[in-house]
Amino acid sequence: PIDIAYVNEQGIVTAVHTMKTEPPQRADESRGAYEVRLPRYPSGAKSRYAIELAAGEFARLGIAKGSEIKVDWQGVNTVARATRVAGSKR
Repeated sequence: PIDIAYVNEQGIVTAVHTMKTEPPQRADESRGAYEVRLPRYPSGAKSRYAIELAAGEFARLGIAKGSEIKVDWQGVNTVARATRVAGSKR
């Protein structure tokens, strides 16, 4: 299990979820049926980032919807853009 926090461009958490381990696709289960039974973890609002930590860590850190995560988001955006351009096949 892991925690996932969705974060917008300003560093505000739009949603936090604990994602539990799900049973794998059964031999008698179609891919479509398998995907339908998996839970969804929506961002709740427009978000740019997803941060994953061990289950329970966001609660331990006091991070919830509406919390601000202070990171150099502009720097993160710059690195993300550079990585995307370097990996581009254009």
